[in-house]
Amino acid sequence: MPDYLIWLIACIGILGIEMLLSTFYLLAFSAGALAASICSLAGLSLTGQITVAAVVIIAGVMIAYHFRKKLKKLTPNNSADNLDENQVVTVTEVNNDGSAKVTYRGTIWTAFANAGVLNHGTYKIDRVEGTRLILKNNF
Repeated sequence: MPDYLIWLIACIGILGIEMLLSTFYLLAFSAGALAASICSLAGLSLTGQITVAAVVIIAGVMIAYHFRKKLKKLTPNNSADNLDENQVVTVTEVNNDGSAKVTYRGTIWTAFANAGVLNHGTYKIDRVEGTRLILKNNF
């Protein structure tokens, strides 16, 4: 099978995955494979094809990164995105490492202080980081 056909199949396959995942970064990989396919048709060696693909991919990833960064600035930050913010929780158990166990929404969460150390008392949720609550003391 000729090199250009392998690169073209890779390009189409990556493009199909891109359509499923909706990331801009895979477009750079698809463009790199297409550029390598064109270089293969032009008679460039395999090393040259891989080099061209790598340069196009790196440039494409950098462009996609800057595009997504600008797009993120344009989207408004809705407070509805974080429904847990400013909800009240009560710290009843403080661990030795500074974390605490709190009950929130019917389950036990691990909580940390936004600034300082947690003590027994009532706190507001500042944000959620994965499965941890970051608390602030506003009382």
